[in-house]
Amino acid sequence: MLELCKQDLYIGVNGCSLKTEENMEVVKQIPLDRIMVETDAPYCDIKSTHDSFKLTKTQFDKVKKEKMKKGLICKDRNEPCLIVYIRLFIHFN
Repeated sequence: MLELCKQDLYIGVNGCSLKTEENMEVVKQIPLDRIMVETDAPYCDIKSTHDSFKLTKTQFDKVKKEKMKKGLICKDRNEPCLIVYIRLFIHFN
């Protein structure tokens, strides 16, 4: 990661980037001006099994896709509004 930053490249961070404690330690070392925050929607959601999940304070009401309606997000799918999880992790760590 540091070598890529030295080459003036950016590092994309999504939900899967925060899956393990080891990954989170690497993300903490990325210079803020080299980070690209992304969701990778509709994949790479932060799941309750990810180490970073315990750090999420904002929760959204989720339903199965068969029961979708306005104001809810689809369970097991990463929606753009979930970028707040990634952004807050980077901001506070």
